[in-house]
Amino acid sequence: MPRVRDLLDRQVAGSFVGRSEELGLLHDALADDGPVVVYLHGIAGIGKSRLLGAFCQSAREEGATVMWLDCRGIEPTEPGLLTELALATGGAPGPAEEIASRLGHVGAKVVVALDTYEVFRLMDTWLRNVFLPKLPDNVRFVLCGREAPVTAWLSDPGWHGLFRSIRLESLAQRDAAELLARAGVPLEDAKYLDGICHGHPLALTLAASMRAN
Repeated sequence: MPRVRDLLDRQVAGSFVGRSEELGLLHDALADDGPVVVYLHGIAGIGKSRLLGAFCQSAREEGATVMWLDCRGIEPTEPGLLTELALATGGAPGPAEEIASRLGHVGAKVVVALDTYEVFRLMDTWLRNVFLPKLPDNVRFVLCGREAPVTAWLSDPGWHGLFRSIRLESLAQRDAAELLARAGVPLEDAKYLDGICHGHPLALTLAASMRAN
């Protein structure tokens, strides 16, 4: 019998539109020679978590083991993150080397997604310089937050080719129209609403909802 979670996932998948280029860039991380860290960023309500969810679902369908963690529910300290990762792998807390090694053994390809990463900014240097270099090469991290990556990710020659930054922009006009059409908004009204919302996904969704009511 399907769970409510399954029904919710279907609803979300059915309302996701566009972002094919960004999805392709995220999927590059699943390749053996793909980036180890992908940093997805953009303003509030632009659809970062929706895109992250679509990627994670697709990655699971391709056989990857996916762990999606919301940084708002994790203590922003080294022990806090290591404990959460240990729980996600089904084991007891341990040192960074042990947790990193354990991540590599939970699947042939492993994706760890850290959503709302902006609340983890104080952890960024430790992740970049200490923890992530300990990972086996079958593990990928996707960092998703409102703020752009610090320049150290781009200036450090060691991360060249292993790090990718993706800035999420507003939806293209055709994708905004499709989002509104799926919400039951007639074409003429959709053009008007998109002119007001400028392709911002959350604004479009709220506008469609208010129109329906």
